Amino acid sequence: MSATAGRVARLEVSTDDITYFDVAPWVDGTLQIEVEALDCTSHQSNGSKEFIPNHDNATMSFQLFRDETENGQTILRDAVFTKAVLYFKVYPTVASGADVYEAQGFSTQFDESFNRDETQNIDGTIQLSSLVKSTQP
Repeated sequence: MSATAGRVARLEVSTDDITYFDVAPWVDGTLQIEVEALDCTSHQSNGSKEFIPNHDNATMSFQLFRDETENGQTILRDAVFTKAVLYFKVYPTVASGADVYEAQGFSTQFDESFNRDETQNIDGTIQLSSLVKSTQP
């Protein structure tokens, strides 16, 4: 398993892969990428297990400060109820030549806190498909 964890500089979401909205304001985020190991052990393996890389799996966990005026938060919240597949761009660092991850996905968790005396937070998880890593222009 490899992971890029820590503060995510920016997460963008889109319903049509054309117009993207910033999901803000960020507290923390983690993009976890895993590659499944497929067991291909045979009688010719000389008593040792053998594995090859198979399917990948990516999940994005995040924590936000709740802001009802943010379009990105509204899209994520509504997607939990509609089961909509969305488009995402994850920027660990916003800089020319830095990595950007793009994927389709859907919200699997959206937890809102309603603390009266504290800042309201949103914790969520996104299941990502067809994750592609590229470089920012």
